[in-house]
Formats: sequence, C-alpha cells, structure tokens
Amino acid sequence: MLSPSITRNIRILEWISLIIHIVIFLNVRDKGFLSLNVLVYLIFFVISFYIPINRSYYQRQIYIYSMLMLAIAANAMNIATNFIVYIFLSKSCFLLRRRETLIITIVAGLGWALSEVYSISRFRSGDVIFDPSYGLIRNDISRILVSSLGVYTGASIFILLFCFTIVAEQMSRRKAESLSQQVEELAKALERTRIARDIHDSLGHTLTNLNVQLQLARRLLQPVSNQSVQANSDRVLQVIDLAQTLSNQCIEDVSYALASIRQVDFDLNQAVEHLVNQLRHNTHMKTTVEMLFPPLSPQISHQIYFIIKECLVNVQKHAQASQIHLRGHSSSLNICLEISDDGIGFVPKQPSDGFGLKGISERVQMLGGELEIDSVLGQGTHIQINIPL
Repeated sequence: MLSPSITRNIRILEWISLIIHIVIFLNVRDKGFLSLNVLVYLIFFVISFYIPINRSYYQRQIYIYSMLMLAIAANAMNIATNFIVYIFLSKSCFLLRRRETLIITIVAGLGWALSEVYSISRFRSGDVIFDPSYGLIRNDISRILVSSLGVYTGASIFILLFCFTIVAEQMSRRKAESLSQQVEELAKALERTRIARDIHDSLGHTLTNLNVQLQLARRLLQPVSNQSVQANSDRVLQVIDLAQTLSNQCIEDVSYALASIRQVDFDLNQAVEHLVNQLRHNTHMKTTVEMLFPPLSPQISHQIYFIIKECLVNVQKHAQASQIHLRGHSSSLNICLEISDDGIGFVPKQPSDGFGLKGISERVQMLGGELEIDSVLGQGTHIQINIPL
C-alpha cells in the first residue's frame, strides 16, 4: 500500500513530467497535433489527483489496467506517453500483488511494442518515416522496435526493483512497528505482574497478620462471663501494639520497596540483614545466616531480595518451624541460595492456591535460574536456588 509520502512524491514526479512534455510540444508547429498532446497530458494530470489507495483490490486493478491502456493507445497516436507507462508501473508495485505486477509489466511491454509498430506505420512515407513525438527520421522499423523494447525492458526492470525495494522496506517497518507494539504490551503485562507480585510479597502477608490481630482484639473486647475484663483489656492492648507494629512495618515495606526500586547502588547484603532482623523481632525462630553476596546489578539484587523475603514469609506462615537456616554463596558462574527449616514440611507437587511458591518460581525463571524444593512431611523443607551470572 502507498504511504502518504510516496503518494505525494509519485504525484509530484507525474506533474513535473507532464509539464516538461507540454513545454516541449509547445514548439511543434502542427497546432492540431499540439492540441491533441496537450489534451492527453491534461487528462493524465487530472487523473493524477486520484490514487485508489483505500479502494478494493478490484478497483485498483481497473485503475492500473485502464491507465496503461490509455497510455499505450496514446502512444499509438504518436503521443509520447512512455514516461506515463513507467509511472503507472511503479504505482502497480504498491497497489497490486507482486506477481500480477510482473504480468502487467510483460503485457504492457507487448502492448507498447504493438503501439510503436502502429505509430511508425501511420507516418510511413515510402522508406522514410517521420515521428513528430520524437522529431526523428526513422528508416528501419525492426531496429527502432528492438531499440524501444530494449529501453522499455531496462527501464521497467529498474522501476520494479526500486519499487519492490521500497515495498519491502515498508513491510519491514510495519512489522517492526507491530513487534514494537507487541513488546510494549508485553512489557506492560510483565510490569503489572511484577507489581502484583511485589505487592503480594511485601504487603500481602503483613496486612494478613494485621487483620488477624485486629480480629483477635475485637473478640477480646467481648469477654465471656468467666473471664477477667482487666485481663482482656491488657491482652487487647498487647494486640493493638502488635497491630500498630505491623502497620508500621507495612509503611516501612512500602518505603523500602520504593527506595530499592529507585536506588542504583542497592545493597543486597544490607537488605537481607534487614529482613532477618524483622523475622527475629516478630518470631521466636532461631535464625542463622551465612550470606555474603558480591556486587550485583540492581535487577538481580531486587529479585534475589524478594525471593529470600518470600521464603522467609512462607516459613513464618506455614512451616511451624523452630529453626531456619539461610546460606548464600557465589562463584564466577552462579549464585547459590539455600533456605532450610525444621518445620512440618509439605508435598511440593501438590497443587496450591497460594502465590508464594509461584512468585518464587517466576522470579527464578526471570533470572534464568533453577529452583529445587526438597520437602517431606514432618521433616522440614530445603530450598535450593541456582542463578547464573
């Protein structure tokens, strides 16, 4: 399909060619012949304003066929329309299919040869022929015919190759734009997934615990008859204090997540230490840590941080463990993470409605790593993650 810029350029080229030929024929003394040439050129000038870009394929075919027939018929009347034939051959490259354009070029060439023969025959006078459209003396029909076909063949091949190159470039550009749009949509989808995952990992668990504590406080405010009101009030104060701690943790998690996204020099070791301190403050689990990471890119550091955080939260919520051990080491090829606990364990292949393990798996896949989960009911869980550098 013709782009607006190509349409404009072809139309300007057509106008310039027509004006040049009209100026040339102003020097012809035969007024009748001059009027006929000018009339034909004016017809093509008016037609140049119409290019059926957005019409049906059938209408585009009629447009190309009829214009080529008109140009060839005008040539048979000794009117120079060879440049018009080339212009409409170039238009066919954009308006019609490639195979049909090649067929049209061949058929138009045969029609052009026949029109040349007819044009020469009309002005034959003995063995000498005068062609007003070129102002030449011709005495060899076969030689002139071969010469005309040679010029037509060379010019048409050049035009087709040039126009097909433009068409291929346009198609490549459209594909690139389409792929760019698809990539943009995919990036948006991935970003939405990442935001949902980060919200789940940072705020979801804390808000769940906060909700549990508030429900507990509400139940304690409705004491049974055998229970001390004062004891319940003290317990409610403890629950409210814990709820306030959790709400502060939510605010801190949001601030920390935003800061970690904006920080270029994100310190993974410091972030992991912050997580472990939170865990020790909120639980009675014995936590041992053996982690020391080398400087990593912000993207890898953020993903590893959320992987470790999700593992710790899962242990805290589900494992009922008394001990948890974190180990992380690196080599020139990869980073290895190990998280183990002495909790109740679970069946790794059993379907789950939670997003914890799914989020961990997605993050590991984003980093091109491997996730191994070894867990037996009643014997704890061991998670090993290998991330290539």
